[in-house]
Amino acid sequence: MDREIRAGNWVRSESLQLTGRTIGLLGFGGIATEVARLALGMGMKVLAWNRSPKAFPGVQFVELDRLLAESDVLSMHLLLNEDTKNFLSRERIAAMRPGAILINTARGALVDEDAMVDALRSGHLRHAGLDVFTVEPLPAGHVLTSLPNVTLSAHSAFRTAEANHNLIGAAHVGPVVQTSCRLNCAQSDRPVRGFYLACIGAARRLSFGGTVAAPPDPIKYDGLRPSPDVSP
Repeated sequence: MDREIRAGNWVRSESLQLTGRTIGLLGFGGIATEVARLALGMGMKVLAWNRSPKAFPGVQFVELDRLLAESDVLSMHLLLNEDTKNFLSRERIAAMRPGAILINTARGALVDEDAMVDALRSGHLRHAGLDVFTVEPLPAGHVLTSLPNVTLSAHSAFRTAEANHNLIGAAHVGPVVQTSCRLNCAQSDRPVRGFYLACIGAARRLSFGGTVAAPPDPIKYDGLRPSPDVSP
């Protein structure tokens, strides 16, 4: 809708009410914990799947098949490694609830990108909110930039003034305290809040954009790289 208004068109579409809907958290680390708190505050039912046992008030931990089948919104929160690369495969995307929204603020390589694009084109996925990609910066002319039902941002979900301040402070302490500061940044400063709520606005057919300076050499995130989320 934002895009159409900027183009001079007055196009109204029906929104999706999130209260009473189900959000599924695929992985449950520090950031997923914060997302669960926000979603519960909006009156959503929160399901989660994690590779090791977890518990959190108000969150129901379920099998992966149920998480995919019942989630109106599926949010990725896994660490990227050899076991989780392309974890959300073509088969698992097909098993998702028709018309679901996919949000990925973890790592692009967790999702089979070609399968995701096909699902967005067919309407099996209603919308995707993506902060991370297999290749970063996203190449000019990439297919994702041409899809109207995708919200994009430049690996910046963590970028708030407060989060940056904490990260700079963490750079001057030891590795153990550094890890603690990193988790506190995720949990206390709500670095995902702005992007996450913007992505959830995809249900209302919203989009946003901008121009940023890109580093000269793209980075391919397809190997063993740390994730901003910690989900053992």
